[in-house]
Amino acid sequence: MSAESVVAFFGIRIELQKSDVEPLELRQHPLMLRARGASLQHYWGNFGGVDPKYLLLIGKKLAILGVENSSECIVSDAELRELTADVRRKLQAAGFDGEPALLLQVEPSP
Repeated sequence: MSAESVVAFFGIRIELQKSDVEPLELRQHPLMLRARGASLQHYWGNFGGVDPKYLLLIGKKLAILGVENSSECIVSDAELRELTADVRRKLQAAGFDGEPALLLQVEPSP
């Protein structure tokens, strides 16, 4: 059984439906493909635990923090400025809507 973790990401967050899970698991969801085509990273999961809340994060993964993952994440000011500008440019070029932000999302253990 996996332990609870926190996903640290810079980008956008898209809430999905249960019907999206199969294409996500097959790594063939259209939003994943569009993100990959734009050289953006993506991460998806059930962030609701018992009451499912499927989210897809698109942008740049900073870290996955938790007992079974990394214990820290350090990003310098210069790295953060470069990263945010790069992600904004790629999201816009790929036609993704929404204002990118620092996303810190708890992922409960299954």
